[in-house]
Amino acid sequence: LNIAQRGASGVFPEHTLPAYTQAIEDGADLIECDLAVTLDREFVCRHDPWLSKSTNVGLISKYASKQRTVEFDYYGELKNITDWFVQDFTLAELKKLRADQPKQQRNQAFDGKFQLLTLDEFLDIAEEGGVGVVIDLEWPRFTNSLEYFEYGFEEALVELLNNRGYNKATDPVILQSFEPESLRVLKELTDLPLAIRVHLGIEATDELLSEYSQFCYAVTAWKCAVADHYGPTDGYKNNIRDVNDLV
Repeated sequence: LNIAQRGASGVFPEHTLPAYTQAIEDGADLIECDLAVTLDREFVCRHDPWLSKSTNVGLISKYASKQRTVEFDYYGELKNITDWFVQDFTLAELKKLRADQPKQQRNQAFDGKFQLLTLDEFLDIAEEGGVGVVIDLEWPRFTNSLEYFEYGFEEALVELLNNRGYNKATDPVILQSFEPESLRVLKELTDLPLAIRVHLGIEATDELLSEYSQFCYAVTAWKCAVADHYGPTDGYKNNIRDVNDLV
């Protein structure tokens, strides 16, 4: 399967309509989105709950007062992050923002041109394009700590997908997350296939993979698991040099 992470995100700002439609035109079998939750409990396609890196929020004066500092568990390291956060905006407010390209080495020509998408809009794009989807529950522990839902992030997502008719193992939807606790919850709620993303620095031992196989359809690894990332002298190094049971 050819999975377009965040759409054609090297060409257009990630998680936007043109990024996803370009990915479908390019031949993607599935398009991927990450989820964040708004103040009024709407799912939107954003990789991180903070907004300054991927939107023009810092340029909108009426939103200046929404900037604040949040203690955040960032891949196991507690950090104080000062930014604008999705959960402090209603969907209507977020729709006034425009997406930016977060990676400086990529094309910045389309910054400020495209709206942020909801999960429903993302699913509409996939259905119209005849492709499947990968939905990534980013930071589910953090989202659940907001207590925005009567039950939890996972239950609310499954309810939305059930309402859209996605609930069988053969449906074109894969749910994934870095957090195994979230996937264990999802395993009890839906028959949709689940994929676990392995943190950088975690050794994918046979024991760990065996544990994950009890509730996951697939394991996804960082690109540097199989190839040097950002060059031979800078960035992450290849940590799998030979073909093995994982590769």
